[in-house]
Order: sequence, then C-alpha cells, then structure tokens
Amino acid sequence: MGSSREYGSMLWLFTGDSITHGAEHTGGARSYPQIFEEWLRYDAGRSHDYVVNTGISGNFADDVLAEYAERIARFKPDAVAVMLGTNDATRGLSGLDKYRTALVDIVRRASRDGARAIVLTPPAVTAHATTRAPYIGDYAQAAREIARDRKATLVDIFADWMERGRGVAPRHWMNDAIHPNARGHREIARVLIEHIESLHLFA
Repeated sequence: MGSSREYGSMLWLFTGDSITHGAEHTGGARSYPQIFEEWLRYDAGRSHDYVVNTGISGNFADDVLAEYAERIARFKPDAVAVMLGTNDATRGLSGLDKYRTALVDIVRRASRDGARAIVLTPPAVTAHATTRAPYIGDYAQAAREIARDRKATLVDIFADWMERGRGVAPRHWMNDAIHPNARGHREIARVLIEHIESLHLFA
C-alpha cells in the first residue's frame, strides 16, 4: 500500500491527549484538528488531503510512544502533529526526562518514516490547575527544545496563550482549568494554520 504522496495529496495525522481528542469540552463544537481540516480541504484548496486524529483523552507522551505502530505508523502519514504535555505536567519536574525521552522518540520515528514532524507546545492552563500550572511552562520549553534539536516544525501554542492571557490561559478560552472550550480550540487552530501557511508545507 503506497503513501498518499503517490496521489499528489497529503495525509496529516494529529495525536496527543484529550485536547487533540476533542473530547467533551468543546460543547459539541469542532476541535482544533477538525477546524484545521476544514481550512486545509476547503480554504486552502487541498480537497484531496486527509486528516486522521488519534488523540486519546488522559494520555501522556509515553502512552503515545507505546502505541506508535497503531496510532501513527500504520497510517503512513506525510505529516505528524503532536501535542503533549498537559497531563505529563502532573508529574512535576521529576517527569520531564520521561516526557523528553518519549517525545524525542515519537518525533524521531515519524521523521524516520518519512513524515514531517510538527510539535505543538501545549496550551497554557489557568492558575486553578494546581497540579499543572507550576510545571507546564517547563514542559512547553522541553517541547521547543526537542523541535529545535530534531529539526521538527514548532508551533508554539503555549507562548501565544501566555501572551494573550497575560501569563495564564485566557479564562474565556477555557471550559475548566485545563481544557480549552470551543473558542480555545479555534485559537489553537488559528496559530497552527498561520504557521502552516507561512511555511508552505504542502507537498
């Protein structure tokens, strides 16, 4: 079975935790991968590109790595977009090495398999996310460093949210302390689309 490149199209795969999954907190609205898909296949005119989402609520980076073959490799994607760190941050600073190791391996394998790796930093959380707020910035920084070192495309959602929310997640973008609502997903998609447009990533 050939890749989508044979047909002049691209397969874009998104993976991560509940934010990528789009579970529950959008209130029935579209998640950021779905918004990206509409832009890609309609506004960008890439009607023969396809989007697969293998995000799973509750996942950590090592969960995605453990299921790499099922959730990434079997689809033979042309681009792999990974957003992880929101749950990993509950492990505090002691979990950073495990996060780095898993995310590096996901990016390395995706690149080895011929896909363009896209690393999205996690969005900011509110101050009420007491197990995550003190550490999520460290996880976002780790994701930045991994993207740089592995020559992956970086989409810095965290930096955008911290700027727009003046140091925390904008409250009206959130459904609770850690999960973006429909507006939050639109804002993630906005940053992603602006970055993809600027890089001309199409095959």
